[in-house]
Amino acid sequence: MQRAIRWGMVVLALAAGAGVSAPAGRAAEDSAGAAARSLDLYRVAAPPPAVDRLEEAGFDVVATRSDGTAEIVLGPDEVARLTALGFRPTRWRDGAGRSVADLARAQLAGPGPTVWKRWDGPGGLRAEIDELATRHPVLGREIVAVRLTAGADRVPEGARPAVLYVSLQHAREWISGEVTRRLLRSLATGYGTDPVATRLLDTTELWFVLVANPDGYEQTFRPDDRLWRKNLADNDRDGKFGVRDGVDLNRNFPDHWAYAPQGSSGNPADQTFRGTAAGSEPETKALVGLAARVPFRFLVNYHSFGRLILYPIGWQEQTPTADQPIYTALAGTPVSPAIPGYKPELSADLYPTNGETASWAHGEAGALGFTVELGEGIPGSNFVFPDNEALVEQEYQLNRPFALDVARSAADPARPVSHLGHRVPSFVVDEFRTSYGDPQPVQAAVPRRLGPVEVHWQVGDDSRLLVVVGGEHRQRAATLSEPATPGERLAPVRSALAANGVEADIYDVEAHGQVAPDPLGVLGHYEAVVWTAGDGPRADSGTPLTESVSRLANEEMLALRDYLNEGGRLLYMGRDAGRPYAQRAEYNPVSDGPCLPKVRPGPSAQDEHGTPMDACVALSGEFFQYWLGAYEVAPSGGGRVGGGIAPVDGTRAPFAGLSWTFSDRIASGGNAAAYSPTTESIGGGYPDWQGRTAAGYRLNRRPAAERSRYGAGTAAVVETPWSLLFGFGFEDIATEGERAAVMRGALRFLRAVH
Repeated sequence: MQRAIRWGMVVLALAAGAGVSAPAGRAAEDSAGAAARSLDLYRVAAPPPAVDRLEEAGFDVVATRSDGTAEIVLGPDEVARLTALGFRPTRWRDGAGRSVADLARAQLAGPGPTVWKRWDGPGGLRAEIDELATRHPVLGREIVAVRLTAGADRVPEGARPAVLYVSLQHAREWISGEVTRRLLRSLATGYGTDPVATRLLDTTELWFVLVANPDGYEQTFRPDDRLWRKNLADNDRDGKFGVRDGVDLNRNFPDHWAYAPQGSSGNPADQTFRGTAAGSEPETKALVGLAARVPFRFLVNYHSFGRLILYPIGWQEQTPTADQPIYTALAGTPVSPAIPGYKPELSADLYPTNGETASWAHGEAGALGFTVELGEGIPGSNFVFPDNEALVEQEYQLNRPFALDVARSAADPARPVSHLGHRVPSFVVDEFRTSYGDPQPVQAAVPRRLGPVEVHWQVGDDSRLLVVVGGEHRQRAATLSEPATPGERLAPVRSALAANGVEADIYDVEAHGQVAPDPLGVLGHYEAVVWTAGDGPRADSGTPLTESVSRLANEEMLALRDYLNEGGRLLYMGRDAGRPYAQRAEYNPVSDGPCLPKVRPGPSAQDEHGTPMDACVALSGEFFQYWLGAYEVAPSGGGRVGGGIAPVDGTRAPFAGLSWTFSDRIASGGNAAAYSPTTESIGGGYPDWQGRTAAGYRLNRRPAAERSRYGAGTAAVVETPWSLLFGFGFEDIATEGERAAVMRGALRFLRAVH
């Protein structure tokens, strides 16, 4: 006998009466207002540091290419603003000469799309949801969720393992809603005939929010607003719909909301505007409220475009969670991805986000969260996925196995089910080769099902200090002056410590086979660390970085960051210290070689747009800005008129009242960095991001034109509650007496009570 799911579907109101409909008068607008918004895709020449600045300035950067270009969604006002900044935006066009706006108008002309469904009206997505639930009452008329499980009228919500699928949080990403809709229909109609659907709905409850942003989605069916991303919040309360309206719902969740300037924006005109408060939007409240009533074990949030499987965390770069083995088992690896042609990676590896849905699900709602960035259908279609049934169905079928894996894994998330056969190991040990302490703690990720795991640790009461001599961060290249060797950097540090009666252990990265000190095996045994960087000078250290840096720059950074996260205190110093991070220099994690194409020409050597690919990734800029407290760096910013490095005057503890000078050895090339501290640059709106000038270069006589060239920052030393950053090395300070005095101030800071 055929089984039916006649009792298995309930449509619930998530935000009934929440006011997500457009206010009266906003739906009707004149053509001039629409033209002022008319969004299209443009391409500009912009290296990674420039892209970062554009994003910080509120531009909607949607893609960054390895050929040094970026693609940005712009309206007429933004085109003018970008041009005024010195860029030359050119409208993107496909092989037939059509812009994205042209493609959108063609899709929406005449009778309209054949595949895509609006939210409103007969045949719309809302009507289809109602049709699927005709045997059950529909409560509310705003944002709806579908609960799909066998015997839904008899089984309480949350009684079975639950999974939530969300789409169309960003209005313009139509393909996301279609993938979710087809998954819902296939499971609902397959119950009783399809063994997979039947088994799933007998044992789990699957929830679907097809359109998490119905107002914004409906707006995108107007050609001039096809690329609209946000909801329709009336930010300026003028009763009209304009460029300063709308909130990015995927930046509005109460997890690290407004944590950093990067990752979301406080500018209402920005496409990543986070809203006025965490969870301020009715659409956000709807999902938060649903998660409060149903203990979801997984959340899958569909977006486009990019062909990625992202997982937490998104608010801090290169930071896996303790559930990384589960995420990897389900999402796969770049070599064996769960969705063919997609790249699995940490969310922040794409770009940092805060107030984001999947990180909120993981950190606050107790659910494992994925963000799936779907494809374009045809390369170059961007957000205007073709109105083509075959291509849409192909994208859905490509994603279906992963979606089903997540549903099957809800019964026991610690033992996820992968159609590729990926498994979670019982132990994932944090390995290291060198230990500087006894006893030595160890750590591992262990599934809870194995029972209690005893953790032993020891807190020492000594004040031991470690000096880490960093490895060579630059790729070897001809320069006017070579950086100081490890021995040249170490000797003056040891001498200054000895002058203050302090002995220190030494870790030389080069001597340890170019291996950064492990935070657990080495750094964790010390209350304070002095780190001498090998960033070194270049032929003209006032020019942008063009060559790649060594993988050590990234590995040492991660070690420092982990050490600081565990309460350590750090002095980080060196010529142009921190510059590779500030300018997001690239490194090759595979071969540690230059950033050039590494594979033979052909499809495997290109991204989906045909752009040549290399094996390189950018260093983290947030480490420099957050942990080291310097928002921007001015290479050679300590140089004074007439040559040489300007003297330094202390401005706050522990250097208040202290002054020192530099030797002539670094006069040629001028390679002491000046910084703009974070707190002084962005204000106190981000309490987790701190950095103030502790000592500054004496540059008052520099002409205004040269001050502009070197940047506004004049800090020689930046202080945070946990670190000191020097833009020079101890080998560059003029006299032994001055070195000893500077080290004395640094030691007062490093020995401060935690």
